Amino acid sequence: MDDAFIALSYRLLPILCNMSLAAGAAVLLILPVRLALRRAPACFSYALWAAVLFRLLCPVSLSAGFSLLGLLGTPAERISGSLTAVSAIPPDVVRTPSPQAALPLAGEAVTNALPQGLEQLAADPLPVTLATAVWLMGVLVMAVWGLCSLLRLRRRLIGAVMLERGVFLADHIPSPFVLGVVRPKIYLPSRLTEEERRLALLHERRHIRRGDPLFRALAYAALCLHWWNPLVWLAFVLAGRDMELSCDEAAVRHLGRREREGYAALLLRLSAVPGPFLAFGAGNLRSRVERLLRPVRLRRRTAAAAAAVVLAAVVLCAVNALPESSVTAEQVEDGMSISLELRSPIRSWMLVEEIRQGETLLSSLPRLAKGDADDPLEDPYRQSFLLTTIRESDSGPQISARAGGAAAQWSLPLPEGDWTPGGFAPGPEGLGSSYRKTLREAETETVLCQLPLTGEAGDLTVRYLLVTSAEPADFSSS
Repeated sequence: MDDAFIALSYRLLPILCNMSLAAGAAVLLILPVRLALRRAPACFSYALWAAVLFRLLCPVSLSAGFSLLGLLGTPAERISGSLTAVSAIPPDVVRTPSPQAALPLAGEAVTNALPQGLEQLAADPLPVTLATAVWLMGVLVMAVWGLCSLLRLRRRLIGAVMLERGVFLADHIPSPFVLGVVRPKIYLPSRLTEEERRLALLHERRHIRRGDPLFRALAYAALCLHWWNPLVWLAFVLAGRDMELSCDEAAVRHLGRREREGYAALLLRLSAVPGPFLAFGAGNLRSRVERLLRPVRLRRRTAAAAAAVVLAAVVLCAVNALPESSVTAEQVEDGMSISLELRSPIRSWMLVEEIRQGETLLSSLPRLAKGDADDPLEDPYRQSFLLTTIRESDSGPQISARAGGAAAQWSLPLPEGDWTPGGFAPGPEGLGSSYRKTLREAETETVLCQLPLTGEAGDLTVRYLLVTSAEPADFSSS
């Protein structure tokens, strides 16, 4: 199987799953909020679905201290600056010795079910690539069905006659509808009377003014990408209903009782055009007729409260949780690659070397520092560097460290004797080939990795700790 497709599968599927997970969580929050707003104008319910559409189409978002995904314990990783992405399913969840899936509710069960160690590291790519192929087939089927619906509809429009600019009459369509996104056009059945045309145009022009054709096209594109998620299908249907209800309410806002009744009768007489398009007779006709005959009217204070609820729900669903601060150490040949992800920005950091014999501290020295007044950190949220054992010398093993443009090299200040270094081990325990730790806010120093040394006088351990600061450091006094 092509290596590029395998690599794409490992990267693409987790991104899609995280987007779908975030959108599904948004749907589950919106459903009760929508139910609470059932007696309010439908425009409030319709506005709620913007958060779901955003989640389905955009893999990144801003972070906030209070978000729906944060309440569910769904982690986020920093992409750039204040932009983050949901990372409940990390890209390396398959080929890593310690896979973790931070899914809401079922995360621990899924993590425990994943194989660990070498078995997982050498995982067969076939299941992942097969799942990607199935997903692509589903996307293709959805896209072809939408295209065929469009072609069938256009076939019915052969011979359509322009009534006025942007409005056409056609003989073989059952219902008025809007077609097009960039320059949407309105098509009306030619059998409609002048009064019926006027009422239908009120509705279709309202769709165009609000940008509903674009929303519908994006919603269908999201449905194609996430066709396997039943919550996305539910959201697509309910958003369509709320769109039509709110459009009806806006169209008849200034009509009298008799005109509303005529509008409702026209709805009942016309059937919808099948497919992912804006059709006059689409949606739940019973609810639409009931709303037309019994319009909802809210006091100004009640409307303001409903708007506040909608805004809060949309923001709650659209933002990510603040990413946790974490440090990751991974073995690379004869060294360690260290990466640091920070929830709060730092201005400087220092790598400290400790040499211990048991619990006795023999030496403690600062070795590498970044972020003084003359050389500020380029990215205060993310740092990385490399530690390597390079060769033996008369004074003991030598260590090389590199962080961006800063580099350092030194010999370990060891007691007299011949010392043999083992390989770098990640973390304080030295287990496995990688180590990831979530950093607490008050934590000022963290053991990144350690280097065991063996000699005639006993065993030593060289530890490397990271010390961070929210202020630029004066390293000249270190």
